[in-house]
Amino acid sequence: MTATRDTTTTLSYTFPSTSSQGLLNVYVRASGSWGSGNRPANGYGLGIGNSYSTVALVKRFNGVTTTLNSRNNTSTVSTAKHWLKLRVSGSTIQYKIWLDGQAEPTAWLATVTDTSVTTTGQIYLSFYEGSSNVGAKSVVIDDIVVNAGDDRDAIGATIGQSLPNWGPVATEGRGRTVAMVNLYTDADSIAASRRNAEAVLDAASLEAY
Repeated sequence: MTATRDTTTTLSYTFPSTSSQGLLNVYVRASGSWGSGNRPANGYGLGIGNSYSTVALVKRFNGVTTTLNSRNNTSTVSTAKHWLKLRVSGSTIQYKIWLDGQAEPTAWLATVTDTSVTTTGQIYLSFYEGSSNVGAKSVVIDDIVVNAGDDRDAIGATIGQSLPNWGPVATEGRGRTVAMVNLYTDADSIAASRRNAEAVLDAASLEAY
């Protein structure tokens, strides 16, 4: 992919086993040679283990690793499919993780600010065995979508929404495609509005909605 500064990366991951420690690294705005064989020289990334629930949001800058945020009980220790969304926009880095089959959380699990890594970069993925791992382990990565800039759903008033870039717009650096559609009258917007109403109105009031 073309090196990009601001991205929202969504992917699914599945650990076939939760025994013997392994670590999945997902980095954005990544550049430079690999350090320790599993991390880029520069970038922002998540470290997700197959045998523990703590997830670390880290920075790599000139080959040095700094933990920006660490949360317990974030990734379920299981062989179930998980979803991950990692966004970097300007100096803001955010992520969320949820189990397959559940609705995507509206809130980010962590939002941090850092100004160290400002250049464009790519998506770096790696998986490596922990020091106590005596057997080969693996991770299944699927459903990768990388959006340049804002990735809001096209529901509601989306005038000025940035869309994923491809073709000449991306390769020539001429900015982003813009959508000026869906002003609350499309089927998806109407359905979303109905769901919101059902969450706050009683049955009698909903009849008049």
